[in-house]
Formats: sequence, structure tokens, C-alpha cells
Amino acid sequence: MKNFHIEYPDEGLREALIDKINNLTKPKGSLGVLEDLALQIGLIQQTLSPTLSHPHNVLFAADHGIVEEGVSKSPKEITWQQLSNFLHGGAGVNFLCRQHGFKLVLVDSGVDYDLPYEKGIINCSVGRGTHSFLKGPAMSMEEMELCLERGAKITDMIHADGCNVVSFGEMGIGNTSPSSVWMHLLTGISFAMCFIAMTTGYTFSITEKNSMERLYGILPIRKSDMVIGRYIFIIIMGLIALIFSLVAHPVILTILGETISIFDYISAAVIGIFLFALYTVFQLPGYYKFGSIKGRVFMYIPVAGFLITLLLITKIPVGENKLLFTVINSPVLLMLLAVIFVIAMYVVSILVSIKILKNKEM
Repeated sequence: MKNFHIEYPDEGLREALIDKINNLTKPKGSLGVLEDLALQIGLIQQTLSPTLSHPHNVLFAADHGIVEEGVSKSPKEITWQQLSNFLHGGAGVNFLCRQHGFKLVLVDSGVDYDLPYEKGIINCSVGRGTHSFLKGPAMSMEEMELCLERGAKITDMIHADGCNVVSFGEMGIGNTSPSSVWMHLLTGISFAMCFIAMTTGYTFSITEKNSMERLYGILPIRKSDMVIGRYIFIIIMGLIALIFSLVAHPVILTILGETISIFDYISAAVIGIFLFALYTVFQLPGYYKFGSIKGRVFMYIPVAGFLITLLLITKIPVGENKLLFTVINSPVLLMLLAVIFVIAMYVVSILVSIKILKNKEM
């Protein structure tokens, strides 16, 4: 197994960096997140004058075996066709790289096609795509380690080329399904609920492409009914996914020879419900306000909030807080609080969405 030695930046420069940022010719804090980034980059580079040199965007492309199960309307051939589009500079990522001075590096990690490597695509393929994880492991441990090793070599290569800032991307038809599974495995939350929360925007995309809002505008339908109907549909889909997961997970664990306690079972369900609600109560007002494309940014707000909450909870001495200790160790109380929070969040979210829709011109 490949090991990476990542050192935490020396905090000795923090105060000096903050002082330099605050004393630039600008109001203190006026650059917002950019000032946080400047501080972070300065600490990483251990200098008061950080620089970003020869930035690269590395895009890894591969096919997903789960596509065989019909999870995507697009055939897997779109993967290599889109990669060809990247190669000829005709995609959005090409425009963004040109706009911001990034060099685009295209890497074949496992595309099921004979690619023209002589035209600039880097061959790091570990096979003609993964296997369907519905039927077995998507890849072997050896293949996974080979992916990490080759990815590390790509990073070393561009660093040797003078790059000190790199962004990564991935592309492959059917990638939403493995993304949902990774989120499930990393968080313990139902992958079905993750999938539904992540694809909520598609209903808005369909509405926009077919100008259905104009139709709604001439029909005798109140805007509040339109909003509530949309929320009810998504909540029902989430509940169906939850029921499916609660039935399927014990069966899968039994097949794998593992067991799960009732407390863990209930806790996973509560966290799943809460996170699903957290996603949708932020996403839906965002979609109503900004549309299906720009509104997607709102899905990252609950993720950040949840991670920050987890971090803060780990800092609280549970043993000294009797109320917190009682809540954490009582499945019934935990479920009750989750339901109250979920209802409150949805009420506020629905009211905000109704107000946004009423202020929009049909």
C-alpha cells in the first residue's frame, strides 16, 4: 500500500501573514474568502509572499462498470467522445483553463477505447473500465493501489514542470452512482438518499428546458401549491429510498457476515434523514432563485455545515455534558429531535421558496 507523508504546515508564520494581509491597501476583511486562501497558501509555502506557478488541471477519465446496469441514459461511448472533445479544446473545462491560465492535462485511467495517446493523452490505464460493483468489487486492491501510484507519478511530473498549484477532475459516464456509494461508505448514510439528494436538480433542469414554468403561469395553480407539490414529491422519493435502505442494508450485511446493533441501525437512519433534509432545504430555494445550474452550488452549503458541526461535536466533552450524553445515548430522543429539526427546516425552506417564486416573473 502506497503511503503519503503529508506534513502539517508550521504555524509560526500565521500572525505575520495575517498582519500583512490586514495591512494591505484595502478595508480589513474586504476580500473575504480570498484572504483565507492567501493565509492558507502562505502557510503551505511557508512564505510571506506566496506565488502560484504554472497551474495545472489534471482530468482523469475512465469508464464505470455500473453503467452496464442501466444507471445512465447516456452510453459509455460518451466517455471517450467527451475526452476527444477535451483534446480538441471544445468543452467548458477548456474554456475555464484558458481563462485562468491553467494547463489541462488529460489522463486515461481506464477508458474502454483505443485512445490517440500520440495526441497528448497520458496513458495511465489500469484496464478497460471498472467492473459493476452491483455484482462484485469494482476493482481489485492491486488495481486500486496502481491507480494511486500512477496518480502520484502524474503529480510528481507536473511538479517537476514547475507547477505548485494543481486542481483535479474526473470524467466518465455513470459517475454519479459510484459517487453516491462513496458518500455512503464514507458517512454511513443511505446511498439511495444521497443519490436522490444529489439529483434533485434534474427536476428543475427538465422544467427549465421545457419552459414548464410558463405553462404553470397560465394554469389556475397557486405558486404555493407548485412549491409544496415539488417538496412533497422529493420528500416521498427520499422516504422510499430510506425504506429500501432500511430493508436492504441488514440483508447485505448478513450476506457479508457482519452484524449491526439496533442503536447503530437507528442512528444511521436518523443521520440519513437529517442529511437528506439538510441537502434539500438548501438546494430547493437555491434552484428556485438561480435555476438548475447556478443553484447547484447550494448543495455544498449543508455539506460544509455538517462537517463543521461534526468537528465541533468532537471537541465537546460529552461526559461533562449530561444533556448531550443523554441525547446521544437515547435512540428515541435522537429520533424525536431529528424529526423536530427536519420539520422546522422544511417549513422555513418552503416559505422561502414560495416567496422567491412569487417575486419571479413567469
